Amino acid sequence: PPPGAWLTALPHHVAPAAAAAVPAAAPPPGRKGVPRAGTATRAQRRPQLKRGVAPSDIAAAVESLYRDDIRPYGRILRKRLLDRAEAASGGKLDIDLKTLRATCEVCAWLKVEATDDGDWAVLLPGRPADFVDVYSPEDVYP
Repeated sequence: PPPGAWLTALPHHVAPAAAAAVPAAAPPPGRKGVPRAGTATRAQRRPQLKRGVAPSDIAAAVESLYRDDIRPYGRILRKRLLDRAEAASGGKLDIDLKTLRATCEVCAWLKVEATDDGDWAVLLPGRPADFVDVYSPEDVYP
């Protein structure tokens, strides 16, 4: 099957994780809770809550790392998901690595593999794990 064909088998009822939340309306001017000019509101100071990511978004991010020949380590997968979410919605969010790993572990189409240094990677079973070794002194690209 062509690369990415397995994505069509994902459940379509899962909402994309990058969906932007509708911002709350600000209180009318002169009312309690209206910030002074130049100060951040409580919502602006508070980081977004850590939340899970839709399996379809994880699968698409892993597929994109495979296309780039980058081994999808947990921290790299998290960064790719954050980049994709920001590009889709323009907003920033925080993805908890423990929740991300737990979500990957329950996905039948993904294989979580622990590494010797305590890190972990997400692989696609049945696909060759042929990634660029960023620490290799040999440059295979001229």
